[in-house]
Amino acid sequence: MTDPAQITLPKLEALGLTDDAGRPLVESEPLLPGADVAILPLAFGHTNFETPRIHEHPFAGAWRQACYSPAPVRLYRLRGAYVHSTAGVVMVANRLVAETLQHVWPQEHGMEVDRQTGFTTLCSAAVRRVAGRAVHLLAAGAYNYYHWHIDAVSRLSILPKAHADDLLLVPPLEHGFQRDTLERLAAEHPLTLHAIGPAETVLVDELILIPNFGGFGYYPRPEMLDVFDRLMRPMDAMPPHRRLYVSRARSSKRRLETEPEIAALLAAEGYEILDLDTLTLDEQIRCFAEATHVVGPHGAGLTNLVFCRPGTAVCELQMDCYMNWLFRRLGNLRGLRYGCVLGSIQGPWELVWPHDRSWRLPPDHLHDTLQGAGFLG
Repeated sequence: MTDPAQITLPKLEALGLTDDAGRPLVESEPLLPGADVAILPLAFGHTNFETPRIHEHPFAGAWRQACYSPAPVRLYRLRGAYVHSTAGVVMVANRLVAETLQHVWPQEHGMEVDRQTGFTTLCSAAVRRVAGRAVHLLAAGAYNYYHWHIDAVSRLSILPKAHADDLLLVPPLEHGFQRDTLERLAAEHPLTLHAIGPAETVLVDELILIPNFGGFGYYPRPEMLDVFDRLMRPMDAMPPHRRLYVSRARSSKRRLETEPEIAALLAAEGYEILDLDTLTLDEQIRCFAEATHVVGPHGAGLTNLVFCRPGTAVCELQMDCYMNWLFRRLGNLRGLRYGCVLGSIQGPWELVWPHDRSWRLPPDHLHDTLQGAGFLG
């Protein structure tokens, strides 16, 4: 299958294309209007970034925002849609749907792009047909704890009840947290799943797609908390009493060179040092639901802030060349008390891909910040 064009869903719908039976290939309906979401001010630590040299996501100056405005959300019904790879790239009427290409690396997903013509080829040994109706629950990077929950699973928060019994298109469930999430949700309502591999394609009679819910994490909406409330509901958590440090010692990306000293400092103050890779989803939910204080470097483990109680204090350790406000905004939905401490990249300061770089944060500076913010003692 080869396609020269990318197109957004509103433009594709506006073309008025129909199938052989005269039915629209693309139909949509509104789910949520546009909204304004207020952001709580930075509560402690670094609260002014006018002077430090930083590189921010989603854009420069985001640290000072007091509000952001998520776009309206629509549900799209696509007939005769091809769905490709674990990323869930969608093709309709020989056009790639632009909203499904975010963070997609073609070489990782069985796609080839001709540099001269711009044609994109979806490389599949065979195309399987999925009869009936299916819901798109795929996302690039869904093997990652953050992207699985925020880019994929959160869509179930607003999926209309009319689609509760539909087949769910999911990536291969290779990780325990993926299986745990769906098993816990299936205890409320049976789920039927169809897994799509990294270079597989299916042809779906009728595909239900809710694109860009939460703006790929940068513009999260309060409505997305519904599915996380459902995950928490069976948990008989105790009142908050735990102090947590979320370790990234296992990760080779954005390695915090001073993490051993920081973890030792916090352990001496009674903090639990969490290696989340060793915990089940239930154990992670319980830890964060019972937390009064959370400290940790920016990373997928902080996705668990969605399970915290309002008022929980969070100190995120941020890297100067990769200041990412995803977790400030996510915690804001729960009413968390958020602050951050800034560390420095090692080696030349330049706007390079930061995930392969190491960084440092002086433990003494962190200690003083946490002491003043009520995290210690």
